[in-house]
Amino acid sequence: MTGVRLEQLTKIYPTGVKAVDNLTVAVAPGEFVAIVGPSGCGKTTTLRMIAGLETPTAGSVYFGSRRMNDVPPQQRGVGLVFQHHAVFPTMSVYENVAYGLRVRRVPEHEVRRRVMEHLDLVGLGDLAQRTPAQLSGGQLQRVALARALAIQPSVLLLDEPLSSLDAKLRASIRTEIKKLQRQLGITTIYVTHDQEEALSLADRVGVMHAGVLEQVGPPEAIYRAPATRFVASFVGEGTLLEGHLVSARDGLAVVQAGPLRLEVPRPAGAAPLQPGPVWLCVRPEAVQLAAESEGAPVWEGAVEHLEFLGSMVRGELRVHGLSAPLLFLCPARAESSLATGQRVRFSIDPAAVSAGQDA
Repeated sequence: MTGVRLEQLTKIYPTGVKAVDNLTVAVAPGEFVAIVGPSGCGKTTTLRMIAGLETPTAGSVYFGSRRMNDVPPQQRGVGLVFQHHAVFPTMSVYENVAYGLRVRRVPEHEVRRRVMEHLDLVGLGDLAQRTPAQLSGGQLQRVALARALAIQPSVLLLDEPLSSLDAKLRASIRTEIKKLQRQLGITTIYVTHDQEEALSLADRVGVMHAGVLEQVGPPEAIYRAPATRFVASFVGEGTLLEGHLVSARDGLAVVQAGPLRLEVPRPAGAAPLQPGPVWLCVRPEAVQLAAESEGAPVWEGAVEHLEFLGSMVRGELRVHGLSAPLLFLCPARAESSLATGQRVRFSIDPAAVSAGQDA
């Protein structure tokens, strides 16, 4: 297994656009890291520089202790899976997976062994002689995955591999990718704009914005303790509120936002909040309707919007003095007791609230 290290990686295109800005991150051998962010944030450019398909303007790419900047793509030992599966339409499934091995002059008996092994691995062993035209979108993406794995890469790079599939198929193949990565123990970097994919798949998630890697950490930490306003707004749902710091002590920050005064826990190692403006991210699960919990502050608001989501109902709660409605979730069976315009009482669980300050 090979680790990947990016040091002060920068890419500026001839047009002057800085696609990646001084990015530094290390991926441990066998680790699964997802890079998530909106379109145009630089995540695909980062992946292409790791693969050798783009030349960095500055900075370095290391595989283990070896600097890879001058190593051609075909010599980097990288497996690539793209958004569009890019299989050869005139070749059978077998021939598609065998292609990379034959280019590397692998003996034919070994080609057959590896091709069938990896087709079985992705559940396509009985479709080896079919053509791409006879396969579904999900099956084609599995062919692309088998082709990338068959060359036994030291690093697997995936660029939006599921974005062209429907939601149910995405969830299914996502599960397969995670199982395969765990089974093979291959160092994997996965680029996506889909935060759900990133949070569910990766050991660690990196969030990019305008070429800058704003935060890297375990999925739960990214969701529960976002380091910046952008991370708070991009990852997961929530309501961003403006407030000010009242006091900070013993790992708690007391923040006032309109009528809400909340004691927000601060993550270990986080920089202390300074007196002045503070942003709050209130996750939907923090808002608890009809709360009568003894000692917990209770406020009142009006139901502004309701959406039926199957087992859950997602709603918005308008509270006097807040600039934005609070998002909330409740079991669908409770929908009959809620109506748009209805006034309800609620409390907020501070454990599902995060606070930060703009740099």
